[in-house]
Amino acid sequence: GSVDQALRGKHYRRGVRCIQLWREALIQQRLTSILEHEELSDDIKKNLDILRNALTETQEAVWNAHSHLENDAEMQQLINRVYEKPGTDMGDFWVSFLEMSDPLVQSIDACHARNGSEYLSSTYDMLAGLMAYDNHDYARWLPDYWAMLSSLSPEQMSFFNDHFAQSLTGLPYSCQPLDLWIETTMNLNSKLKQGWLQLLLNEKQLFTTTRNAN
Repeated sequence: GSVDQALRGKHYRRGVRCIQLWREALIQQRLTSILEHEELSDDIKKNLDILRNALTETQEAVWNAHSHLENDAEMQQLINRVYEKPGTDMGDFWVSFLEMSDPLVQSIDACHARNGSEYLSSTYDMLAGLMAYDNHDYARWLPDYWAMLSSLSPEQMSFFNDHFAQSLTGLPYSCQPLDLWIETTMNLNSKLKQGWLQLLLNEKQLFTTTRNAN
């Protein structure tokens, strides 16, 4: 079912799905081999269960679990072992694939979770890949974009962290970048007959399109 879905939709979304499927398969394979004769601690298992059941947990509990896992030495050691290159041509190639796809997946996660600091760090990590793949336009302007966001005042940064992504439903981990949010809401029906005028004259249509409650 996952493979079938990966082959549908627009090119960008299809590419992202394929990358995530490959990452899932590779990381699962690595973890299976590493944990074949080991077992995670009860504390790590408890925090992972909280993240898996994020919809039924409080936001504070989810953030605490995430923070504990981020700072846990055993978890950090496990991550390092997953990314450790095995020393073979094919093995090193697929580990490099994990490393190069990290910024993309991290950026998507940052937008969904509305995590401004993670969004900034993933943007910075993209620079090397853009230069390697000769994307000069992105490589030229992305450093300026990153530098501008990094030099914001604390008040501006606080505002940015709360508004660079938006949720249509209000559910946890459901945010998306603001340009995509506008494209799937207000711009979606702007091509109606009379365009924006039609929306503005119809209060019910306007409210269902902008989802202003969230």
